Amino acid sequence: MSDPAVLTRLAAGAKGAVLCADLAAAGIDPGALQERGFVTDYAFNGRAALDRLLKRKEKPDLILLDLHMPGMDGYEFLRQIRHVNDEAKVIIVTAHPTDLAELHAADLNIEGYFEKPIIVKDVVDKAEELLR
Repeated sequence: MSDPAVLTRLAAGAKGAVLCADLAAAGIDPGALQERGFVTDYAFNGRAALDRLLKRKEKPDLILLDLHMPGMDGYEFLRQIRHVNDEAKVIIVTAHPTDLAELHAADLNIEGYFEKPIIVKDVVDKAEELLR
């Protein structure tokens, strides 16, 4: 999105603001969320996602991220973002089931996870459930 503060201003009737971080490889198109009434922004890697949240001061309701992003992995992203925003809900996408044990051990406060390959409808349904 071209608007640097897109997630800080919700359109009337929007269900919530969602930041999608490096989800193209997982097959998640932000358009699927937009079709269901969410305002979305997309970051191509972990550094860009962190920049949106820190420098632009965006506060999404939900963050969808792949754990193995270029630039900064999902673990480091979560550690850094939890220092400034411990309220955002987070859904993880991973192709590595062994990541799940490490996520729980790291206590990074996530609301859910999906293993690749994923069904996009399931992710969108989970987003709607979390942001009711």
